[in-house]
Amino acid sequence: MIRQKPTRSFDSLRHLLAPQTGKKGGASVRGDEKNKSAYQRNKSKGRDDGTAVQKELEEHCQKVFGTIRSQQEFTNKISDILERLGFTGFSFTALTPAPYLLYTSLSEAFLQTYHAEGFMVDDYDVRYRGTGPTFRSAISQYMAAAPVETSDMARNREIGDLYKSHGLYDSYLIPVTSAGDRFVFCVTTQTKNIANFHDKITAHAPRLLLLAKLILQSGKRKFKATFDRAANPPKIKITPKPLRVLQTLALDDLTLIQAAEKLGISIHTADKHSAVSKQAFGASTLHGAVYKAIQANMIRL
Repeated sequence: MIRQKPTRSFDSLRHLLAPQTGKKGGASVRGDEKNKSAYQRNKSKGRDDGTAVQKELEEHCQKVFGTIRSQQEFTNKISDILERLGFTGFSFTALTPAPYLLYTSLSEAFLQTYHAEGFMVDDYDVRYRGTGPTFRSAISQYMAAAPVETSDMARNREIGDLYKSHGLYDSYLIPVTSAGDRFVFCVTTQTKNIANFHDKITAHAPRLLLLAKLILQSGKRKFKATFDRAANPPKIKITPKPLRVLQTLALDDLTLIQAAEKLGISIHTADKHSAVSKQAFGASTLHGAVYKAIQANMIRL
């Protein structure tokens, strides 16, 4: 039985999670003696502060992003750059007005289950609103230490199990903003050696933040329609009563029975509203309907 906290606000997590900051350090970049990387040249001169590597990364991104012609190519180029830095997977998600996955290298098998279960509406990887980067494992540690548990915490344990079942053992969340819109760049690891992943993140944190900003900058310039669609998701026709049930479920973190009691309606009526909602949003579960309603900016957390 799930023990309920008085609030489901993610702010209760955020203030307990100190943003992770990385020390400046060098990155290993491919090159040979004839054509040394900026990092190698500066290291040989005793200047291993990472500045030259960041400049090289910025120039490289601007060059490769400038030639892309499709969103799949954009995704592939991001993956190539991350692989160069020693990382294997990523996602880039618009957070406002509602979570909208823009680019990812995660597997289709993972994404199919993730979306079918409507996990995006609850996933702390997506809902993270901190001002600085942090690790998913830090959020998980907070949840494990909490004296009581909310249903969205239990839901995130399910999400964490799904991540691990697909070999995704931790992630680094980097929030970025543009013109008031929020986004999160998530770098994942497929190694069980979490300490090693954290060490690599510390070494490359400035480059990853720079990469996040360059993805946002280039994506908005190259694929404006995609970013416009994220900011203005299509409206769905649904009457107010079923939508009110979804809003109550999302805002107050209630079961359908509890939502029915709060709204003063019978469980039979609530079931009818939930069926209408699932049909309207093309969702197989109530969680999926809630997620799509939030994505369509029809309800808010």
